[in-house]
Amino acid sequence: MSRFAIGATVGAVTTAAVLAVRIGVSAFVTGDGFLWLLLLIAAGIGAIFGGAIMLTWENISRRPSLIWRVAVVVLPLSVPVMWKYQSERWGLPRTLAQADSTSGQVLGRNIAGRLVVVAHFPDGTARFIAPRKLALYRLCGGDRIGVYFQREAPHRVLDVSPPGPDPWIAAGQILALLLLAGLLVAGYGPRVSRWAGRTRPE
Repeated sequence: MSRFAIGATVGAVTTAAVLAVRIGVSAFVTGDGFLWLLLLIAAGIGAIFGGAIMLTWENISRRPSLIWRVAVVVLPLSVPVMWKYQSERWGLPRTLAQADSTSGQVLGRNIAGRLVVVAHFPDGTARFIAPRKLALYRLCGGDRIGVYFQREAPHRVLDVSPPGPDPWIAAGQILALLLLAGLLVAGYGPRVSRWAGRTRPE
């Protein structure tokens, strides 16, 4: 059994197991075909990246200079994430100037681990939101946070306290993007290049 096959198998089984535990094994027993399709897709993605890890190890062991070539390819991918983060920082004063605020109550966490907050608005409506900020992870059910919303109906939620983009989440997104893209490029890139070279017309 090749190293690629081992990595792909381990990646598929691990990803499928994590998804099954996260959703709940009983849901797959009583659920419909959609959950099984989701599990199959997750296993396929896990196999791709599991195989990429093994291929990356082999390729870099043979050619350590591959690291720098991969870095040149994948580093530009972080620019959109960095630009989005900076744009939100620059636009924060204007966003808050156009917003009203209310108090939201934390109800608990959803299946993804994010807080579930219910906020009440001036028109008498209530809305559930799931903010994603590391500064909120220590909160639990019953705690209250500020919710900033658009003054005009339908009172779109703009942000929660503390206002502004989370630098740690942005950094995590960049790191995950570079790691995953780097594995794909370093693992499969050399083989794609060789295949393209063989199929190129004379």
